[in-house]
Amino acid sequence: MTYIGKKPENITASVNAPSGTFSGEVDAGSLDISGNADIDGTLEADAITINGTAIASVLSPIAGSSSIVTTGALNAGSITSGFGNIDTGSSTITTTGAITGGSLVIDNITIDGTEIDLSSGDITLDAALDIKLDAAGGDIKFLSDGTEFGEFRNISNDLVLISSVNDKDIVFKGQDNNSEITALTLDMSDAGKAIFTGDVQVPSINGGQIGGRRNIIINGAMQIAQRGTSVTGLGASGGFFTVDRFKMDFSQSDGRFTMSQSTDAPEGFGNSIKLACTTADTSIGAGEIALFQHMIEGQDLQQFKKGTSNAEKMTLSFYVKGNGNATYVYELYDNDNGRQISKTFSVTSSWTRVVLTYDGDTTGAFDNDNGLSLYAQIWLHAGSNYTSGTLSTTWTAQTAANRAVGISSFYSSTDNEFYITGLQLEVGSQATPFEHRHFSDQLRDCQRYYVRAGGANYANIFGTGGIANTTGSWFGFGNIPVPMRTGFTLILSGGTPRIQNGQAGFNASSVSASQIANQSFPGSPSAVISMGCNASGLTLYRWHNMDAGASAALFELDAEL
Repeated sequence: MTYIGKKPENITASVNAPSGTFSGEVDAGSLDISGNADIDGTLEADAITINGTAIASVLSPIAGSSSIVTTGALNAGSITSGFGNIDTGSSTITTTGAITGGSLVIDNITIDGTEIDLSSGDITLDAALDIKLDAAGGDIKFLSDGTEFGEFRNISNDLVLISSVNDKDIVFKGQDNNSEITALTLDMSDAGKAIFTGDVQVPSINGGQIGGRRNIIINGAMQIAQRGTSVTGLGASGGFFTVDRFKMDFSQSDGRFTMSQSTDAPEGFGNSIKLACTTADTSIGAGEIALFQHMIEGQDLQQFKKGTSNAEKMTLSFYVKGNGNATYVYELYDNDNGRQISKTFSVTSSWTRVVLTYDGDTTGAFDNDNGLSLYAQIWLHAGSNYTSGTLSTTWTAQTAANRAVGISSFYSSTDNEFYITGLQLEVGSQATPFEHRHFSDQLRDCQRYYVRAGGANYANIFGTGGIANTTGSWFGFGNIPVPMRTGFTLILSGGTPRIQNGQAGFNASSVSASQIANQSFPGSPSAVISMGCNASGLTLYRWHNMDAGASAALFELDAEL
């Protein structure tokens, strides 16, 4: 080995040809090494030339890292190093540690004896175990010719795949019978619509059955209105007035409104319920209320598993609009256990779909019978008895002050209007599209709670016929479309019915009716009712039918909750 310059006093050297081993420091004007150099420490020099190629400078370690900076490509046979930014041209780098820093431009890479071959333009990673990509909190991005087209993100430990180019799809492909196929396309130009190439096998929708009925609300499209299509002056006493299965409840307010079945409805619907304020009430007493209600039997709610550790969430969805901005509360009230949960929703002057999801309740099961178990009701107006607390947004025992906190008052102005349709209540946390059903199906569901006959001169009453069992009384049988929920109440109004035998008619009084349990006409889903009345001048045992008479008597059978 040859070295030129003064040998410092702190060097201890021994030379074993053709190599030399030194410990300590070498401080020399120049150092000429014709073979290999293995340096464990730091090499500081003004200039380095390797195989005729000059390296501009070598920087000392800074903050625990080093780098080699060259004026051109590093053309060397082999370098063993832990350096950062290295441009090797067509040479080879072998490292025993990590290469960190800016960029590495090379032709071939060998990692632990496995070559990554770049000669054909492809990269092949061949590892005996896992290959891991760690972005250290960043994203893993995919580029083509420098343009990003997709990425993987970690969002709260969810793996998120993103198509980075506007309106470009995410496509899932595979091999089927040795041919490439497209299994699924997510159409990003159409809000991510999923397009499947083949059949779709889905075990459930929203955690429930695929077929059958998902919507627990009856007449949610507001199509059936047996009682009539418009009633004015409402607000003093509650009841069912227009659209079937929807009730209004009031207390103490002087506000008044008109309720009607409207044809103003969002796309895909033909009807809505419209409420229009006709008398304002801006001096709100503490006990005032105005409620829009739908009531549900317990036996229709068992799928929610309420009162169990597996209680299901409930999702309520509907379309709503008003004359302007307003806020109301949709409350679910458990009538069996005195428990409540409430959610606010906003109304604007345009039709919007509202989706409200309520947690499952592990306390208090719904009764499994035909009684009233659940009120699904909107608070439209309320006094301080119901608004002075904190809104119960989780299931809790009833506290009156927490039921309607934060609502507007529907009675604040005679300009106020409220429209609603497309009401749906279903199991789970997702709102599915509204379940449209045939008009005839909805009508039969409504007739389980209410049915009517008559209302026109001499109209037949439920097809009822029978015999005079005395000269002053008559008894007969008729049929109604479906068995009613429970024993109904007969409401007779509008005039005097009669019984007639084809030759003469007789005014009826003391009319009665009742449902005969578990009886129907052969081949018909209808139910049998019995009717009776008093009349004068009857011929014993002669057959008579009942009708509405000349004054258009109206018969209503009411089995509402």
